[in-house]
Amino acid sequence: PRYFASQLVKERLYAGHPYSKNGIGSFDSLKTIKRSDLVSFYENYMSPDGARVAIVGDLSGYDVNSLMAKTLGTWKLKKVPDMSWPSLKETSG
Repeated sequence: PRYFASQLVKERLYAGHPYSKNGIGSFDSLKTIKRSDLVSFYENYMSPDGARVAIVGDLSGYDVNSLMAKTLGTWKLKKVPDMSWPSLKETSG
């Protein structure tokens, strides 16, 4: 109930602004997403720039450097543009 109530407040308080949207999406929004949307998002916003990797567990018997090179070695570094948000409307009273 708290999450649902919080979402209702955000929809009212930030109407027409991205802050009003549900952070995990909705059934209706999921229906509109295509594979090409996901690929485009990945290409534009996913980058190893500034990323850190933590590997934990029993790694005996594994060549971690080779595995990392094989799985992430071709991932190209690029700068991801900062997100820009529209200004919030001023409220009165």
